[in-house]
Amino acid sequence: MSPAAPIHVVGIGEDGPAGWGGATAALVAGAGLLCGGARQLSLVPPHGEHRHVVDRDLDALADRLRSWAGPAPAVVLASGDPGYFGVLGALRRRLPDQPLAVHPAPSSVALAFARLGRPWQQARVLSAHGRPLGPVVAALRAGGVDAAILTDATHTPAVIAAALLAAGAPDCPAVVAERLGGPAERLWPTRLGALPGRSFDPLCLLLLLGGDAGPGDPAPPAQTFGREVAAYAHRDGCITKPQVRAVALAELGFPAVRHAWDVGAGCGSVACEMAALSPGADVFAVEREPAQLALLGRNGRGLARLHVVAGAAPAALAGLPAPDAVFIGGHGGHLLEILDATVEALVPGGRWCAAFASLEPATAALGWARARAVPATLTQLTVAHGRAFAGGTRLVGGDPVLLVTGRAAAGAP
Repeated sequence: MSPAAPIHVVGIGEDGPAGWGGATAALVAGAGLLCGGARQLSLVPPHGEHRHVVDRDLDALADRLRSWAGPAPAVVLASGDPGYFGVLGALRRRLPDQPLAVHPAPSSVALAFARLGRPWQQARVLSAHGRPLGPVVAALRAGGVDAAILTDATHTPAVIAAALLAAGAPDCPAVVAERLGGPAERLWPTRLGALPGRSFDPLCLLLLLGGDAGPGDPAPPAQTFGREVAAYAHRDGCITKPQVRAVALAELGFPAVRHAWDVGAGCGSVACEMAALSPGADVFAVEREPAQLALLGRNGRGLARLHVVAGAAPAALAGLPAPDAVFIGGHGGHLLEILDATVEALVPGGRWCAAFASLEPATAALGWARARAVPATLTQLTVAHGRAFAGGTRLVGGDPVLLVTGRAAAGAP
């Protein structure tokens, strides 16, 4: 029994057959059954073949292909790269035993970044074309990355921009690319904040250019616990270590937080991680030293709801929104006053966590808690890392860190 003839899935751009090489053009010219959307089919002159117009009924397309028994091959036309948010996945699911030969054209995303002369190997590529908008907003509301979003007649650039801005996304540079690859191609450089209310060609792509970090600038924090030290700009190793961050933020209830403070934020590793873990939360990073504030500004790039408060606590805490999570990483000799201000400001059930490198301030925090009948716990964290030694591995322990944690009473005023 001879193997089944393959169905050919051919990418086509706005330039139509002119964008094909000779072999692909000959394949389409020799097709016995040519399938595609009305727009794709209109770009190809007929040559006596059978045609099937593809709409939203992909089951009907699969049935037509399955029943094709002509001597000439069946060809399906698709925009750009058929395997890139295209029809290929739908065909593979509906025709699992049918061989498919794919002949891609450049995707709209590749063309768009090429027109800008901009590398895109680290860009986020998402589709709102016939898909819910929520996952796109959730993935991009923190900003700080280049992104390409496939649009449709419902989820237009204006609609997508409005949803992102409402979710707290930063007002970054943006480009709307219309009808890429064809004679009507247009690129509209703008900003995300200028898009709501504007209209564009239905065949377009939205680019967000949020990844313009300068040389040596750290990448925006990802949504994860305990990013490595190298992910942050810091001074002489003065940074809360990853394991301490992970434990402290878990103690504080992240990511289910609405307002958070990082008091004595230093270079901002804890505050940045707070903001990345909870993109919808407002995070206030309080720091008094200019050098640390500069590092904090670099590390917080792209985090739209990270607010830097320049000043010394506890005075700098006045007027901040009531938090449901507070991390105290530095206190400048005003620990007890900061603890007073923290407990007074916390919402009912809110949590606080203070980190110390030595025993004396931790003991002072515990004494403060006992005197005020504030429930608190003490935890020591000691992390050991493997190091090569005499042909083997030994564990080398780091300096211990002490965490004092507490929680405001539920129903407290």
